[in-house]
Parts: sequence; structure tokens; C-alpha cells
Amino acid sequence: MPLGGFGALLLAAAAVRFVLMAAAQNGRNLVARPQPWSIEPNRPLLCLGLGVALLNLREAVARADQVFVRIGGCILSSFVFFMPVLLLGQRFCLLGMLMIFNTLAYLAMAAIVYATCFRWDTRRSTLAPS
Repeated sequence: MPLGGFGALLLAAAAVRFVLMAAAQNGRNLVARPQPWSIEPNRPLLCLGLGVALLNLREAVARADQVFVRIGGCILSSFVFFMPVLLLGQRFCLLGMLMIFNTLAYLAMAAIVYATCFRWDTRRSTLAPS
């Protein structure tokens, strides 16, 4: 399947993120990066995450695949909880608590994949691939 314009845009965002993370202004030795630089390396990450979620949802809906629709929804909810922390986390420290829900979204993805790929084999009392 060819990349297309959107796939090329996602690859470009990954390259930009790599360059921004390697920059000296990143403040790797600081507890909190100085504003506004703390937002800059995460903008491409935000584009990548939302792009992957949208691609996932588009293909899952086109193929009527409910598992990947749920996974795409988990990715989207993860970035919904990540955005306020990214944009306002240094001003309002309690927003960092939203990262708990971000983690729960990733745990939900793992549970969805685990439940889909493995089932309990009652004859042998072991997990067996579906």
C-alpha cells in the first residue's frame, strides 16, 4: 500500500520530532523544560499520535473491525488527556493527574489486544492463540 500524502506527512513529523528532541534547547538536564520550548518537541508527537489514531479509525471503520475501532478510540482518548498536560501542565501542576487516565487508555489497549489474540483453552487450562 503506498504511503500517500498523509503518510508522508506523518513521516516528516517523525523526522522533525527527532531533530527537536536532539536540540540543545531541549534541557535534558532540567527537571522542567523552559517555556515555550517544552511544547515545541511535543507538537510533532501530537500530530503523529492523532494521525495514527485517525488512520487506525479510518481503516477499521472501512473494514468493520470493531477491535481496531476500540484501539483507535483508546489512542484518541489518550491524546485527549495528554494535550492539557502538555499545554498547561507547568502552570497547573494538578493537570498532571490526567496522565493517570492516559495510562489507563494504554492499559485498555493492551487488554483489548490480549483478549482478542488469546482465549482460555478449557481443555488444557492454558492460554492458546485464537
